[in-house]
Amino acid sequence: AVVSTQSTGEKMLLEQIERAKANNTDTGPSSSTVLQRAEDSEEKVVFAMPKSIRPKKVEPAVEMNALQEEDLKPSKSSSKSKSNNKKKRSAIEELIAENEAGKKQKKKKDSWLAKGIVVKIIAKDLGKEFYKSKGLIEDVFDTYGAKVKVIKTGKRVKLDQSHLETVIPQVGRKIMILNGAYEGSQAILDKLNVEHFTVNVTISSGICKGRTVPDIPYEDVSKLYTND
Repeated sequence: AVVSTQSTGEKMLLEQIERAKANNTDTGPSSSTVLQRAEDSEEKVVFAMPKSIRPKKVEPAVEMNALQEEDLKPSKSSSKSKSNNKKKRSAIEELIAENEAGKKQKKKKDSWLAKGIVVKIIAKDLGKEFYKSKGLIEDVFDTYGAKVKVIKTGKRVKLDQSHLETVIPQVGRKIMILNGAYEGSQAILDKLNVEHFTVNVTISSGICKGRTVPDIPYEDVSKLYTND
């Protein structure tokens, strides 16, 4: 029988494939086998090669040196200082709040005398030498008694509080608060409320420094003595 050239080529090709399988029992998808084509075969053999697996796309990134990385990290010292500042502010605020609460509960005293303030002598029986003279309280004794030095003459006299009255200076001068919530605080006189016999002041000493206090009665403040 006559065997066509095409069928003979196919037969030889199948035999070669079987032999290749037998010789290479561990053939992976990427392994290749060299096949020989019969010299008299005219058929073309086409093999599909496995596609290569493409690696994942790498996103662009800017490399940074060690110094740049450190710059991006939050500063421990700055965060600590901020925390400490907050703690300090909160402690001061609490102290002021406690102080304010205590002041509001404080009752007004009968005695208003204080060292270092200027007063006016109103005892007529002391004569013209002392009457209506301004003096400096140098000392306070027995709650209601004061040792007063007359500013013009330098003479000294002991007087009861009832023989004295407070002195209200010009706006912008220093005063001392003698009674009420801010007793003992120094302040600057901001305004005279003549119709109401009160003053507006700004505290200039202590933890309440800078606080504005309105409508303090005349009798609760007095001029603070200065050499000028």
